[in-house]
Amino acid sequence: MAEKFSLIMERFEQEIVHGGDANEAEMMVIEELRTLGETMLGQWAEKAQTHAVDQAKAETPGLIHHAEKNSIGTPPLEI
Repeated sequence: MAEKFSLIMERFEQEIVHGGDANEAEMMVIEELRTLGETMLGQWAEKAQTHAVDQAKAETPGLIHHAEKNSIGTPPLEI
């Protein structure tokens, strides 16, 4: 993560050096941080989901991970 922050700072400095104004540089930093946050939350969610599935399987050995319903639906009403 420190490497990603360093890259963001380098891009910020390049924006300023190449004549970009502070507002444009700030918007670039905000977008980069937003992208970083989305990536971090996505990784956390995947780990949390995997952990929850593993825990559920450990607590309930007969747990079915995924299966289609075995139902023919509601029978029609007789008139």
